[in-house]
Amino acid sequence: MKRSYDVKYGRPLLSILTLLVPMAVYAKASVIPWKDQIPSALAPFQQNVQKLAELTQSHIFVYAHASQQTHLPTLKQNQFPKVQFQSAAVILPVSATEIRKLLINYSAYVGLYPTLTEATPLLQQNTVSQMKYRVEIPTPIPILNFKQNVSFQHHADETSIRSLVLDAPIPYGLGKIEWFELSPHQTLVTITQWGDLNQPNGFLIRKILSALPDAKAGIPAATNGFLLESLRQRFIKKKANVLQTDEWPSVELNRDQHSFLINHMKQTGQPVSFMHAPSTVQYAHGGEAIRFATTLQYYPYSVERTKRLLNPDLFKMLFPKQVKSIERQVLSNSQELVHYKIGASLGVITIPFDIHLHYQQINPLHIRYNAATTGDLKYIRGEMKLKQEAQGSLLSMTSAAKVDAKAPFLLRAARSLPFHDVLPGLTSNTIIAVKSKEKLKD
Repeated sequence: MKRSYDVKYGRPLLSILTLLVPMAVYAKASVIPWKDQIPSALAPFQQNVQKLAELTQSHIFVYAHASQQTHLPTLKQNQFPKVQFQSAAVILPVSATEIRKLLINYSAYVGLYPTLTEATPLLQQNTVSQMKYRVEIPTPIPILNFKQNVSFQHHADETSIRSLVLDAPIPYGLGKIEWFELSPHQTLVTITQWGDLNQPNGFLIRKILSALPDAKAGIPAATNGFLLESLRQRFIKKKANVLQTDEWPSVELNRDQHSFLINHMKQTGQPVSFMHAPSTVQYAHGGEAIRFATTLQYYPYSVERTKRLLNPDLFKMLFPKQVKSIERQVLSNSQELVHYKIGASLGVITIPFDIHLHYQQINPLHIRYNAATTGDLKYIRGEMKLKQEAQGSLLSMTSAAKVDAKAPFLLRAARSLPFHDVLPGLTSNTIIAVKSKEKLKD
């Protein structure tokens, strides 16, 4: 029997795409001249390191930049395209010197970034290096196995590495990783990148993006999350926070930070997200490691208009091709059980399955949901809240999901991918926030 990937939560194939942009690049016999125009991750913060650090806290903070022109010498035409960069930040308990020593040793990326199996130097000229990397993602489904050589041109200096995509399934892209000393034993690390997802190479990637074009909205955030989670796991070994059934991780913002983020989202048109520190959620069988992300999105509409985002029918509205049907069973005035039948064709494979969610309405502007005891996914938790803002409203989504060990066979393929329990919340939140903004215009 054929089975299908989750449109909203699991997105196992989306994780494959997550690995391509941050590791992609090409190797030539000579250095490609390039004067980058990549913004610093500090640009939205008036170059104030402390301001970004105070927002990041113990999270991985993900945010967009306003659209701008950049320089991409690998393009045959329009070498100065207008693009929108995405950044992310994390605070690590190590010195800036140690961070630099790790990151400029490109051969040591094997062991740092999951799925990277080889790193071969191709050219070294002063501070410029060209590297070829081997990316391998095995799965229980041979047609979904990924093996690819990708190459970068890296430009290193004292506080950053700028990288140009030269040859990869996502062939046009560039990025910059920066590090800023907060104290002798604490460093703020950021990644800023963009990749052209509209011109993919390779059969599998083209098929996936063609079948799931909505995935493009979540890939930049997931890419940044992948890179910084790799660094976080290298240097931070703290135990997970234990959450009780009715507990949720939160983002603490003061009034100035709240106002800054609202204005920032107005300027960029994109959401901001916080990947929380690891958590353990209590279930009947005991504690289950699960990773939450909180995403904020500003809409220039009143809560009376945006309230429809809290309806369980939202996912049918956002993903009409993938959500085949919805069955709703009212349990009480504030609770209901909702059955979603999913059928996402990826061109190369189709894997239908069911999601059963238990919804609880806390108040007219706040809902919570979690996976019911039936259905093909057991670990889903989320909540959505709306708040009236001046001239608009703010949606806050906190969610986590992962594929359990007893899920249907084809769905379990996601468990062989790196960070399968980390990135789904961030990715799905971002896609929902962006898609909802489009639908609210109707």
